[in-house]
Amino acid sequence: NSHPPPHYPPPHYPPHPQTQHSHYHPHQYYPSYHHQQPQPPSNHRLGYNTDRPTYLFSLPTTDSQSLSDRQCYIRSTFIELFLATAEDVSSRPAKGSQRIHLNQVGIRCAYCVDNNKDAKQKLLQELQHPRVERAVCFPQSISRIYQTVADMQRRHFEKCARIPVQVMGTYKSLKSTRPRGKGKPQGYWESSAREIGLVDSDTGIRVVKD
Repeated sequence: NSHPPPHYPPPHYPPHPQTQHSHYHPHQYYPSYHHQQPQPPSNHRLGYNTDRPTYLFSLPTTDSQSLSDRQCYIRSTFIELFLATAEDVSSRPAKGSQRIHLNQVGIRCAYCVDNNKDAKQKLLQELQHPRVERAVCFPQSISRIYQTVADMQRRHFEKCARIPVQVMGTYKSLKSTRPRGKGKPQGYWESSAREIGLVDSDTGIRVVKD
């Protein structure tokens, strides 16, 4: 008697942070923010969290040509771009170059966001998995983005207990060497930032308004 060949289910990949799915969304605003924030880069995609509009830094068609596999993964999975709110500004009353401004572009760890959690849940999470330094950064210029993310990589991502084990395992398995002959990584981080619509201003990095 012949038996049908065994059926193996497709591999299962863990969902991205704060979601129940792993596919990307086309860019669109959440309705509650439509009239409160300037227009973000028109060719970019929404990030993973839903506490505010967030944007992925990754450009899959070109990242792999200039960056290491590990940096590509950081751009697509670990970091989000977001715009500072009035609450962000009031919670960080620094002066001078450390001061942040409304709608200034920030970079944050996608796994350190407390989505849909009440005060008790947030306290419990903080006790179980304290948030490591450099979870949120506001580079003052596009030229500072590369070093800012490098600092986050060293001082936050590699110590962050909120990043799932599977995700960190993938990160550690990826090569940290970049393709040859493609220029310096910092130059690519700067040019790609401008490509998605980021610009320098007297009040930090901004997005181009349509």
